[in-house]
Amino acid sequence: IDVGQGDSSVIILPNKQGVICVDTFNNVDYLKSLGINKIDYLILSHFDFDHTGSIDDLKENIKIENVVYSIYEDSTKINLPSAKILKVKSGDYLNFKGAEIFFLGPINCYSDSNSNSLVFKLIIENKSILYTGDMTIEEENDLILKYKSKLNSDVLKVGHHGSNTSTSSKL
Repeated sequence: IDVGQGDSSVIILPNKQGVICVDTFNNVDYLKSLGINKIDYLILSHFDFDHTGSIDDLKENIKIENVVYSIYEDSTKINLPSAKILKVKSGDYLNFKGAEIFFLGPINCYSDSNSNSLVFKLIIENKSILYTGDMTIEEENDLILKYKSKLNSDVLKVGHHGSNTSTSSKL
């Protein structure tokens, strides 16, 4: 979604079986315009404002069933008492109505929020998207060493809004 200086993606499963939202910045009006009144899974790559800035507006206007984020994030920063919280780590897996989500990173706990971005591969109907949040080259290198060709995807959501701190040519 074009949200300006932030990040958000919306995945509507085939036959409108469910909705997965990745990050939430400036996206509530768009979701409402699509008639979305429930998000099955809200995946937060990390807690920087440009990825979570609309969370209060979102929870006031749209029902959120599940919130997914990295075990390395500070859970006190997100207040969604009505949602089920899923803290995930590298190697975790989620299957939701045929959408497979393989959580790949972060592998380690890094010193900054961007490096702790949740990295995952979403597969729907044999098509894959690799979401990288704002991961840095340090996290990329760890992922490449661990997962190698398993990172191959049909679509790459470039890291850190396309900045030169991530999405290296090696990746």
